[in-house]
Amino acid sequence: ITGYFGIQRDVTESKKIAEILKESEGKYRYLFENNPAPMWIYDLETLSFLEVNESATFHYGYSRQEFLNMTLKDIRPTEDIERLSQDVKSTTHILNQAGAWRHRKKDGGIIYVNIVSHLLKFEGKEARLVISTDITEQVNTQLEIQKEKQLLRTLIDNLPVSIYVKDAKCRKVVANLTNVERIGY
Repeated sequence: ITGYFGIQRDVTESKKIAEILKESEGKYRYLFENNPAPMWIYDLETLSFLEVNESATFHYGYSRQEFLNMTLKDIRPTEDIERLSQDVKSTTHILNQAGAWRHRKKDGGIIYVNIVSHLLKFEGKEARLVISTDITEQVNTQLEIQKEKQLLRTLIDNLPVSIYVKDAKCRKVVANLTNVERIGY
């Protein structure tokens, strides 16, 4: 050996950065896993679930491992799969407010959910982070109101007496068939 050459490097700063990153990842993992809203991450190419939080397993009835062996198609009613495929293909925004969808739980029950998703890279794959909000009660209430309105309209239209409602400016806003026939419109 004719000489000795060495480079001394301070790794203290690198270790601090690594610890900060590890702590930050731990915080975000904790927030994902313990979020009260059902959340998951799915692969855009295969539609496979890549990650799922505890709230999703509780709400949908599948275990974490069952979810990770499934795709988005598995939680959709068969007749909604084509719409799902079209939505995935056409969604190009980073943030996507996909709106109301029907999902199938493990017990076969159908729920209505509002879906919001965000594009991200996860484990080297193009993916979406999804937050699902159960809106079944609201949808069922709206359907009941529509049924009641339709029933009321049918009753009013079939009464043999003239019935109408006027607004504050004395304009007819509702009239049954008997009223319309008597007036000649």
